[in-house]
This record gives sequence, C-alpha cells and structure tokens, in this order.
Amino acid sequence: MKNAVGELILISPKTIQWVQDSEEVLVVNEQCNESHSLRGVEAAVWNCLVLGYSYADLLELLANLLDLPKSEAATNLNGWLEKWQRVSLLQKQEGFDD
Repeated sequence: MKNAVGELILISPKTIQWVQDSEEVLVVNEQCNESHSLRGVEAAVWNCLVLGYSYADLLELLANLLDLPKSEAATNLNGWLEKWQRVSLLQKQEGFDD
C-alpha cells in the first residue's frame, strides 16, 4: 500500500494484515501483536488507501463524505495518517529522507 502525502510516500509494513468486517476494519500488526479497530469514515479512508488512492483523491473523498472544506478534511486526513504512523500501521518508504 502506498500513498503520497506531499512528496512523502507511506507504505504499510509487511507485518500488517487487515480484514473488513461488517462494522469495522480490523488492522493487526503481527510484529508487535497489536490490533486496531477502524470504524466509519476512518475505515473508509483506510480501505481507499489500501486500494491505492492518492492523497489528493483521499482528500477529495473525505471532503465530500464529511461535507467539509478541503482544509478541514486535510486536518482529519493528516491526523489519521500521523496516528497510523505512530502506531506502526504505516511507515515512511525506505530510503526517504525528510
């Protein structure tokens, strides 16, 4: 899974597995044995990220889903992407320098 945030490329580590349930997306990091339950719009964003949506596409989708200006949608989207990096569901692509 890859997604561009500006020029930053985020990928899902090989230890990440996920399953879509009727009410949630359950994402498991097999390396540290942690699971995360994603629901609602957050789950929809994860699913679109898995499908390869670009940052711009995710932003457009989120703005439409939540009926928000793109600046507010970006705040939500960036928050989820940062959280997913913090809990190791996403990581910077190897070789990327800030």
